Amino acid sequence: DFGLSRIIDEGAELATTCCGTAAYTPPEMLTKKGYGYSADYWQYGCFVYELFMGQSPFYLPNEPSSEVKRRIMAAEFDFPETCSRRWRQLVASLLVPDVSARLG
Repeated sequence: DFGLSRIIDEGAELATTCCGTAAYTPPEMLTKKGYGYSADYWQYGCFVYELFMGQSPFYLPNEPSSEVKRRIMAAEFDFPETCSRRWRQLVASLLVPDVSARLG
């Protein structure tokens, strides 16, 4: 969700505000440990997935929010066989729960 933003100065402390679309929320925002630019890459991964798949990688209708959060923390999402290997690699590298291992 790119409707909410703030400037984070280089060298500044991590942001702690929790805002945005629940199904796009990065794990570091859910754990309230603070987040930086890498959160944008996670949300971009959600956007790219939804652009091609027509739905969020973590949201399923009729699921409680606790299940959506669990799926986000585990990076639990599926790729249909019809998706190209390059596209799967891009999305999978953006939706890595470990900030230090995430693309970006």
